[in-house]
This record gives sequence, structure tokens and C-alpha cells, in this order.
Amino acid sequence: MGTKGAIRLLPASILRRVWRINGALAEAENLAQLTETLFENLKSIAPYDVATLYGQDLLTREPLPGAFFLKNYSTSESAKTYSSYYFYKNPILFTMTDPHCRNMGLTQTDFIRQSQFLETEFYVDFFKPMGICHTLFLHAVFQGKMACTLTLHRPPGGPEYTDREKGAVTLIAPMVASSFFAAALQEGLYNPPAPDAMAAQRLLDGLTLRERDIVALIMRGLTNRQIAEHYCISDKTVMTHVTAIMRKTGRKNRVDLITGLLAATRTEPSPER
Repeated sequence: MGTKGAIRLLPASILRRVWRINGALAEAENLAQLTETLFENLKSIAPYDVATLYGQDLLTREPLPGAFFLKNYSTSESAKTYSSYYFYKNPILFTMTDPHCRNMGLTQTDFIRQSQFLETEFYVDFFKPMGICHTLFLHAVFQGKMACTLTLHRPPGGPEYTDREKGAVTLIAPMVASSFFAAALQEGLYNPPAPDAMAAQRLLDGLTLRERDIVALIMRGLTNRQIAEHYCISDKTVMTHVTAIMRKTGRKNRVDLITGLLAATRTEPSPER
């Protein structure tokens, strides 16, 4: 049925809970209160074992200092592992490609079978030691920019998140994003971007969401064929996207594009794991 179909079929009882959650989020006076309200009320529409909420700078898409929140993590070490490996990755070079249906609750199984996911390094090295097996994630967007990401986790043996649960979470996404932005702005977490981040942003201005995602894969060294397989599209479609990227960024080829972004961010790529 899918998330969109599930939203249309949500029962009145769930819709009332969503309405109450949105109202409570709108009344939050700061990030701490907003986060606690969100984590507490989510249990009524999408129960979880562990949860995270972290912010991103709307312009640079870099992690927002002071805006990383955890719920029910059993040890500080597991939280440290999670945050240091994923949250603080260079957003230009090692971005985890954002889904195009932002503001929509999604799970790993929207992209990969659960049996395949359990064999990945991503799961074995990090989620399995933390007792995490099923994940629902939500990229909350404010005025077309990513404001924050919410992840809900369940342990092995627990149920996968359903389309109904994903649909309910989708309905609170706009309020999560706008409330998070307002609270973070009030607390002074949005600082003027550094010149290097501005340069990278200017280079990518004008690209569509899909084109930005393809740039991220190009930065990771993927070929057109590999990008096509990643998105289940044709090589010709990828070439069309790449041609548009080069035209919009004023770059001659992939090497010129990568060189430009590296120069803008003044970073050197680290070897892939």
C-alpha cells in the first residue's frame, strides 16, 4: 500500500493523536522541551525502543552543534559511537544520500530487504552491538531545507515499522521541522556559515534534490553504471543528470566538479571503510 496510501486510511483515533502531538510541539518553548515532548508522544503512534533527533544547518547541511538528542540509549558509549560515526561525517563528501520523499517516514526496507540489511557493515558494526534492528527515519524539512532528522529504533525480534506508523509520523513532519527551527533559532544555534561552506553551497545552488544526491555519489567515486544501479534507473538517465549537473555548476567533467568541491570545502577525502 505504501506510506501515502496508509495516510489516507489512518483511523480517526490515530489522526486525533497526531493532532494532539502537533499542538504539543507548537507549544514547546525550547529544544529540550520540544525533544522531550516529541519523544514522549511518539510512543502513541510509532512505539520505539531507542530514538535520536539531530539538527542540520539549513544552508550548509552540516550538523548543528548542540542539537543532538538521544532517548533510551543504554550506555553513553553507544551514543558516542553512533554520533561520532554518522552525525559528524563530512556532509559534502560522505553524506548518507537523502531520500527524495522528504517529510515522509521511511525504513531500511523501503530500499533494501531486511535480510540484506542484516548483512551490511552498517548493521553489523554499529546497529547490532547497540541492539538495534528496525529503524524508522524522517528527514523533516522547513522551507525546502533539511531542519532535522528523527530516527526511531526497535530491537531484534521486534516488529518492523508498518505503513500506518510511517504514515502517522509523516503527518507530524512539518510541525517537527518548523518547531525545531524556531527553537534552534531562538537558542542561537544557527551561526553565519563559514566562507568555505558558502563556496560549496554556491557551487551546488540550482541543483535539484536528485542532482545533489548524484553529486554525493560522484564524490564517493561511483561510476555512472553504479549510480544507475543504486537508483534502479538507466545509464542514459544518469548521463542526463550528470550533464545537467556539469552545465549548472559550470564544470567540465567529474574531476573538475570534485576538485571544485574539495577546494571549496578545503578538505581531503578519507579512504572508504
